[in-house]
Amino acid sequence: MRQNQYRLDSTPRDAACRFARVAPAILLSLSQKLREGQRVFAATGGLHGAAIFSLDGTMLRDIREDVGRHNAVDKVIGFALTNAMVRWRNI
Repeated sequence: MRQNQYRLDSTPRDAACRFARVAPAILLSLSQKLREGQRVFAATGGLHGAAIFSLDGTMLRDIREDVGRHNAVDKVIGFALTNAMVRWRNI
């Protein structure tokens, strides 16, 4: 593995992230919360959605939708980065 490649089992640099835990019930509820907020998907059935949630399952910003699932995720990450919601090293 290259040195700059992210490993899922690596320790996050940020102390707050190192101890972050999400309860299984919260994790399981996120897909339903995402679906409930997808206005365009509800009307068309043809878009992917992505959102950022807090550790307690609260949606932090509006859902981003796109025909491509990777594009929807890119939109959410781009919004979070440009609005200082997350730091680049924590993604």
